[in-house]
Amino acid sequence: MPDPHLWARPLQPEFADDFFKLHDRSDCGGCWCMYWQFKGTDAEWECADKAALREQKCDRIASQGDTGMLLFEDETPIGWCQFGLRKNFPKLVEKINPPAGPDDLWCINCFLMAPDKRRQGHARVLLAISMEHLLRMGVKEVEAYPKAGEHEDGEVWTGPERLFLDAGFTATAVAGVVRKSM
Repeated sequence: MPDPHLWARPLQPEFADDFFKLHDRSDCGGCWCMYWQFKGTDAEWECADKAALREQKCDRIASQGDTGMLLFEDETPIGWCQFGLRKNFPKLVEKINPPAGPDDLWCINCFLMAPDKRRQGHARVLLAISMEHLLRMGVKEVEAYPKAGEHEDGEVWTGPERLFLDAGFTATAVAGVVRKSM
């Protein structure tokens, strides 16, 4: 059997169906990478109308108000990496309280692989492609919030720490926050 063909594309309106196909089949519980934009409390998040969140994500994609990278294996979406200017994710700043950074600091705040594609090296490919894309965009520094230690796969929705450390990110003074200069 030939090796799968892996390729990636930045999130654009024409890939919205692929984004939802990946998220609808995964174990991310109807989040659609809206948590960091959600304006309510965690208790309100738990009770949020999932259909409304999906519609909000649809609107954000259609207006190209979200940024991220989709990874495909042949024609099937298998991975997602959400990134953007850190200042555009106020809940992230509130909950994680990362160290001060420049106004143009970008962050990677969600990392999702299809359950049947985890632990096969695809996340490393997706991170490398995402970082190359950010470099081409002129991004100077990227921050991420990986989970340290061992966790259930579905609980590592910001990515595993080893993934980022192996890609050259370094720890900051705040536990769970890593950065990389481009």
